[in-house]
Amino acid sequence: MNQSMELIRQTKRIASVLQYIDLNLQKSLDVNSLAEISGWSRWQLQRVFSAHTGLNVAQYVRQLRLAIAAWKLLNSNDRQLDIALFCGFDSEVSFSRSFKQHFGCPPREYRQVGQLTGIGIIFQEKIAMHHLVKC
Repeated sequence: MNQSMELIRQTKRIASVLQYIDLNLQKSLDVNSLAEISGWSRWQLQRVFSAHTGLNVAQYVRQLRLAIAAWKLLNSNDRQLDIALFCGFDSEVSFSRSFKQHFGCPPREYRQVGQLTGIGIIFQEKIAMHHLVKC
């Protein structure tokens, strides 16, 4: 098989993993289950996923969850706990810790500032999709 056909196959498989992540963001998304969906070993999935997104699977999922949470903080009156659970965090504490680590301030302060910042371009498109479908 030539390299361009292999790249097309990889891109399709990664697209199916990304779609699964998008549709199941509230669920536990571990590398082993995503590897099973992709048909690759967990190591091969991580390698190809990183090549396509620039992030490993866990980083991607966490950053997507945080981007959607940031959007919801600014565009809804939902409680922080509800946003945390909606975005797949186990508790408000783990959500707040991850949020502060990523954005440099706690969710409440981010909401008060009222400006969507700290989100990569790859996730801006995902926010729009989630806004139309789920929010």
